[in-house]
Amino acid sequence: MIETDKVLEKGTIISCSFFLPNSERIVTDAEIMRAVPLGNKTFQYGARFTKIDAPARSAIDTFVSNATGKK
Repeated sequence: MIETDKVLEKGTIISCSFFLPNSERIVTDAEIMRAVPLGNKTFQYGARFTKIDAPARSAIDTFVSNATGKK
């Protein structure tokens, strides 16, 4: 989930750069899959990673598993 004040169309490809706890910087592309206007001139977007290497995918999977309590 991404939140921004920018208007992005479904299908738009964006470049993402972020850090997860205890991991290296992750840089990847993502496709906007859905948009939810929040009413305060911001939007939340669901995005699907399109170009992601195995170590970054593993770091994200581990983060999500730990955050949700699912292994």
